[in-house]
Amino acid sequence: MKIINKILINLSFLFAIIGCGDDRLDINPTDRVGINSANKNESTLESVKNGIYYKLANDEVFGRDVIVAGDLLSDDSFVSVKNSNRFTTLNIMDYSESSNDIYPIDYLYDAYNQANVVINTTLPETSNVKQMKAEAYAAKALVLFYAVNLYSPSIASGLYQDYGVPIYSTNYDPNLKYPRSTIAEVYDEIERNSLQALSLFQNEPSSKQFLGPTAVKLLLSRSYLFQQKWQKAYNYAVEVENMSGSLFQFVNKADYPTYFYTNNAPETVFELGYSQNNSPQINHIAGVYAIDGAYKQNEFRQSLYDIYDASDIRKTMYVYDSKNIGNNIIKGYFTKKYTIANEYSQSIKIFRMTEAKLNKIEALYHLGNESQALAELNAFVATRGIYTYSSTGTQLLNDILKERRLEFAAEGYRFFDLKRNMLPINKVTNCSACTVLPTDKKFVLPMPQWEIINNPKMEQYPEYKYKK
Repeated sequence: MKIINKILINLSFLFAIIGCGDDRLDINPTDRVGINSANKNESTLESVKNGIYYKLANDEVFGRDVIVAGDLLSDDSFVSVKNSNRFTTLNIMDYSESSNDIYPIDYLYDAYNQANVVINTTLPETSNVKQMKAEAYAAKALVLFYAVNLYSPSIASGLYQDYGVPIYSTNYDPNLKYPRSTIAEVYDEIERNSLQALSLFQNEPSSKQFLGPTAVKLLLSRSYLFQQKWQKAYNYAVEVENMSGSLFQFVNKADYPTYFYTNNAPETVFELGYSQNNSPQINHIAGVYAIDGAYKQNEFRQSLYDIYDASDIRKTMYVYDSKNIGNNIIKGYFTKKYTIANEYSQSIKIFRMTEAKLNKIEALYHLGNESQALAELNAFVATRGIYTYSSTGTQLLNDILKERRLEFAAEGYRFFDLKRNMLPINKVTNCSACTVLPTDKKFVLPMPQWEIINNPKMEQYPEYKYKK
């Protein structure tokens, strides 16, 4: 993370620990220009603000790696035997402080630092500046949410609750080092930044490629769900649900198959957009997920596919690897949610209206209103297929989580849902570490070794071996 700027690290050491592959040393000009430009005028501040989205869209973050991790570190997805050597360590969950396939913490904090620059501008707070600051606060909340859920244990686990992620509000300074905050402090900061964003937003952006108040409310609902603050999770889910109208609408069964290829669709609350000129090309998530992608190596298990009812429209979003492209003993399925069309320029959905509905249903269950939760679950299911549930008690919760799994497969949700509910990972097939208990250290990514070496205040998660 730019808590420690990797440019300052000896290059030979850096290449030794991350190996060859995607260049991690590129600096977008906004890194250099941002602090100097944020105070010039609103036009230059907007350029700095837009740089936040550029960083979030990087293939090391939401352009690929974070979503892949959410699928791969679960019972849904696997890397084929025939692969490009991408995500192979993640696939067997054999990561350590010195070896991993992904390092999203660095790139998440790139966006975090960019957001601080926008927030700390000295320009007068016109309505336009307030809007930009609101987006920056929202981005900080989003970054912290994913950082703490990747690099810290869940609240439900009760484990090592002092090991959250860093929080700071100053502009980036390579001489300043930051420690981990507690997990509770991180969630408080997510709430604070989210509420500050809501107080500053002037309007809902016309493009879903920018964060707006509805996206922030959905993030708050999700955050409270992860904290088991059920009433607040419910309240914000209802607020988002009530936004359904001209700008936002829930995707129906007929539109579901084409929804993921549609930019600025009513179902979308926030997405990261690309064009043919700024696409990550083969490093777009479609490169590993699509059957015709450059790498076409990440598939979904038969055990997931079999859960879908025959009438479920979502079952049509898979294509069987009939030719065994992946050279797997047990063949898998490629998702059709991503396409390589138009030079890998498909937008990637980060927040969808449907999440509000499922958050609400889960919160209702935990608030003790099982009958309403069941009724709303069946109402939702009717928009996907022609089956129903009649469960109660723990089985009802299992069915609610099952619908989240079916709805958001290939969108990076499953690992986080297992983690926050203290459920094991049971991969069934196409695996080596096939069962991972919810208290296992594998539910927490290790902090990269270079962070520990270069930041005296950074502590490694206790169950990983490297010590300063």
